[in-house]
Amino acid sequence: MEEKKIDKEIYKGILNFDKGISISLSFFIIIAGSVGLFLLSREGITGFSILNLEQLDIINMGIIFFLILFVSIILALVNIIYLGKISKEI
Repeated sequence: MEEKKIDKEIYKGILNFDKGISISLSFFIIIAGSVGLFLLSREGITGFSILNLEQLDIINMGIIFFLILFVSIILALVNIIYLGKISKEI
């Protein structure tokens, strides 16, 4: 009986750690997406930019950024809700 209680505590600790990882991963996706967009819109050494800023104005850039933000927040929430359901079963 005592071993089962210890196992539950260890499992709950792992779940909390997993929640933290999912939150930090979502923020990483947000930051990496925005940095990636910035790098794609800049001209590199070759003088060729993959995304032309003349074609892709600030409004479209904002829409893409918020789309990345929205998707990563939804992924984090789904992950947290799923982990919460698992931890309630314990």
